[in-house]
Amino acid sequence: MDKKNTQASTPMESQNTNAADHLPPFSEDALYEAQELAFDAWEESNRQKRIALVKKALRVSPYCTDAYNILARSTQDLSESANFYAQGVYVGTKSFGKKFFKENEGYFWEIIETRPFMRAMEGLGDCLWRQGERPKAIEIYQETLRLNPNDNQGNRYILINWLIAESMFEAAEKLLSTYPEDSTLMLYGAVLLYFKQGKMAEAKIALEKGISANPHVPEFLLNPKKKYVPKSETEKMFGTYSPGRPSEAAQYRSLSGAFWQETPGALEWLKENAS
Repeated sequence: MDKKNTQASTPMESQNTNAADHLPPFSEDALYEAQELAFDAWEESNRQKRIALVKKALRVSPYCTDAYNILARSTQDLSESANFYAQGVYVGTKSFGKKFFKENEGYFWEIIETRPFMRAMEGLGDCLWRQGERPKAIEIYQETLRLNPNDNQGNRYILINWLIAESMFEAAEKLLSTYPEDSTLMLYGAVLLYFKQGKMAEAKIALEKGISANPHVPEFLLNPKKKYVPKSETEKMFGTYSPGRPSEAAQYRSLSGAFWQETPGALEWLKENAS
């Protein structure tokens, strides 16, 4: 990967925090060495040893975004986690430089070295949303889709809910048109979007498509205490789900159930129309 560190700013540099204010000159070799330590840290189950590896990685190269990702996931404090992710985004932005962003926009996930940065952005957006900084969270997730339209991280499935919750209807409709897929996660997102807009005819049509994709979703949404018991070892170990099955309905509820609950009249309407 040919990249040159520059001091040019990008939109994500606004997430800078104090720990990365004074960075030494960038070294790709040092970052490679630090990333190898970070790989070891990801696999270390002992928290104390994991943190020690991360600190060593940051001594080798403070540009190691994955080290900050690990620190963010190793704390239960939301503010600390957000701060670590923000530092990861910042040093990643600095290490790539403005030219790299411009030349590789649209292909980020295909470049292995960008994935820690993309994970940091995903984590930061999630933390900001939970902290109530919703516009910033939305901006970051939209940025991940701009950098990687293929959306290997599945951020569109979260973003559609956020846009609906913030009544950003035009942006939500654009997202649905950009990803015109017959997936349960997007189809039921369309249902909620049209309902909240008062477009009842469109909502009913979208619901029919959603039920065709997965008829179990209404039952899970209407019964928040309904539990899904994994049927296979793969589901138990990795939290995977099967399209059209109850496992997927449970997954949709975990991602979107709260947004249905906070939309006045949505669940009542769903109960009346799901049959």
